[in-house]
Amino acid sequence: MLLSDLVLGLPSYTDLLERVRRGEDRASVAPSRGASGAASGGARVVISGGVGALPALLLAALARELSRSLAVVVANEKDAERWVGDLQAAGLTRVFHAPAPTLTPYQRIPASLKARRDEFSLLTALSDSKGAPSKGAPIAAVLPARSLFTRLPDPSRFSELFVRIRRGDEVSLARLTERLTRLGYRRGDLVVETGDLAVRGGLFDVFPPDRDLAVRVELDGDRVESLRLFDPDTQRSQERIEEVSLAPFAASEESEEARRLLTERIGRPPSEAERSVFAPAVSAMPAGWLEHAAPALVVLIEPSAVKEEVAAFAERVATDRDPDRDAFLPEELVHGEDAIHERLSGVGLRFDRVGVDAHMHMDAEREPSHAIRLPAEAIAGHGGRAAEAAAELSRAVDSGEEVFVASRPTGGAEKLRRLAIEYDGTIRPAQVR
Repeated sequence: MLLSDLVLGLPSYTDLLERVRRGEDRASVAPSRGASGAASGGARVVISGGVGALPALLLAALARELSRSLAVVVANEKDAERWVGDLQAAGLTRVFHAPAPTLTPYQRIPASLKARRDEFSLLTALSDSKGAPSKGAPIAAVLPARSLFTRLPDPSRFSELFVRIRRGDEVSLARLTERLTRLGYRRGDLVVETGDLAVRGGLFDVFPPDRDLAVRVELDGDRVESLRLFDPDTQRSQERIEEVSLAPFAASEESEEARRLLTERIGRPPSEAERSVFAPAVSAMPAGWLEHAAPALVVLIEPSAVKEEVAAFAERVATDRDPDRDAFLPEELVHGEDAIHERLSGVGLRFDRVGVDAHMHMDAEREPSHAIRLPAEAIAGHGGRAAEAAAELSRAVDSGEEVFVASRPTGGAEKLRRLAIEYDGTIRPAQVR
């Protein structure tokens, strides 16, 4: 049994499911101009009283029942990390986290390797789900508010950046290496981490951002003889594959034209960091995460907190720009505050713990908000205090409550059993599921 199965019998879940399905039916007849989401163009659904992991359980159940992916907009990185953990605990296996920029483009510091890996693994998963929507489990994309500033290529343009290789193909190793280098990969002597590529005789190694293992292409002349996955730590080959689609490691393909435009605007040749952070100003990047997530079920968590975070980062971007030094306007590099709010205004499914959003001013085109109150209460955390946790579990069981404990797939159940043994007589494992 999955943890999210616990909510299936709740009246509030049944009500939510009905409202979301009603919104889907309306959207199929007359799509809204706003962001794709639940009840877009109809009544806004506002869920209040959601505490702890309960909102994630409800959304995970919805995603599976509707066979629909999720795009969950949260206020900050801390909330994003919690939501990733909660959605995974609820049983979703494909949970991704969009990186939120901590610096503005005017600071001229490119994204970290981890941030780029997170970004392009999510973009690849969303692109794959559009190409084969019926395959695989639903995707959950957790989007911190600052990630909505990120400019991205149009989804159809992004899909054109993939490099596909099949066994038996005829390829030019020089052109292949050059193309991947323009797409953000780094050439070196050995493939060690994401984004690396290396050529050794008739072997071509590359580590795309959406894979846990690197790919080794063995060539016989110009013909692809074999494709294998290998462990970068040991360099040992593992399973054979018939084909591979290498995801880009940059949002646009670097070109001489882009460098020329940057040189003209900056007044000198751009540095490597400037080519990265200023790329949106010279390459077509009109889209954002919500466009790439469509047609996922878009959910807004704590709208007022998201609005505050968006306003604060927009102010930082504007303040960081020095007109005497920086040739590019903020809107050329990131999405503007007004554009983000316009996208979010079309999101029809919202979790607002105190229910304030249900009573705020609505668009004339919308029906009144529909409020769902969850009968839930927060419980105290017991991080690092095993004795307190055991006593609380025992109290709940003795009072007739049914207790469910979510544990990690690896080692979680064993830790719970050890806890039961250590506090023998306090916890009875058969009563804690």
